[in-house]
Amino acid sequence: MVDIQVRNLTKFFVIGENLLDNLSFEIQEGERVAILGRNGCGKTTLFNILTGQMDYDSGEVYVNPNKRLGLISQIPKFPAGYTVEDVLRTAYAAWREKYAGLHGCAHYYPDDYYAFALANDSWLNDYALYMALKTANGMKSWTEWPREYRLRDAAALAKFAAEQEEEIGFWKFLQYEFATQWKKVKDYANKKGVKILGDIPIYVSADSVDAWVGGELFELDAQGS
Repeated sequence: MVDIQVRNLTKFFVIGENLLDNLSFEIQEGERVAILGRNGCGKTTLFNILTGQMDYDSGEVYVNPNKRLGLISQIPKFPAGYTVEDVLRTAYAAWREKYAGLHGCAHYYPDDYYAFALANDSWLNDYALYMALKTANGMKSWTEWPREYRLRDAAALAKFAAEQEEEIGFWKFLQYEFATQWKKVKDYANKKGVKILGDIPIYVSADSVDAWVGGELFELDAQGS
């Protein structure tokens, strides 16, 4: 039984240029299909056409009336001027609110968050503190921060951390969410027989938490620069 059938589908992008040009294919019941292509080749346009959210210029489109199609938008609706960081901070605020006041604590997060934080303790705390300091200093390089932060004065850092608990938590949250979502993608790929290879950087950026924390490993002057 055919679930989706497309015949000679054409969708104009601009006059004289077709985004989809005489496209034909069919998907049988039970088949699993992936659509691959470079950015701008018409993948999202095709999905919008299949779900009835966009018209097409010519051709035929059939979708089994006994099946329902859904499309998760790539671009959620946010207020004008919203940046990626705004979206991430909105997600963090909602996450904190969800776990506020549980078990008599100001915030009691899921067990897997604490497990992630414990498993990555060797770098996570330094990274989150570094990013909070970088944010507080207008995203300047750490070599331009006030001297007490540049040289990692323990008392100054402890005071900053106590005052910026929420900001530090934001940067930990991002790492936690990325690790959680990445593991799901990787596990799914591995189950399908797909192995994902990665690499590591050869050089360490001067403007990085690695350089800020590992001062004795690098050629820095007495001011930490």
